[in-house]
Amino acid sequence: MAGLADEIRNEPSRRRRRNRIQEVMDQLDAKDKQALKDALDDVNISGVSICRVMKARGLPLSESIVSNYRRGMYDPL
Repeated sequence: MAGLADEIRNEPSRRRRRNRIQEVMDQLDAKDKQALKDALDDVNISGVSICRVMKARGLPLSESIVSNYRRGMYDPL
C-alpha cells in the first residue's frame, strides 16, 4: 500500500474555477475595472452597495464573493 505522501502526490489536481470577480472585471473597461477594484479594497464601502450597483449593471456579484475577496481568499487583482 502506498504511503500518505505518495497518495497525496498522485491525487489529480482539480482545475480551479475562475473567481467571479475576475469574470466581472474582464467585462469592464479600464476605468470601471479600477473603480470596482478601489471599491472592493475600500472597507468603508459596503459589500451590499457594491453588489446592488453591479447587479443593476447586469454583472451581479454576491455578498459572499465580495466578503471572500476582502478576506484575501482570492488572488489579488
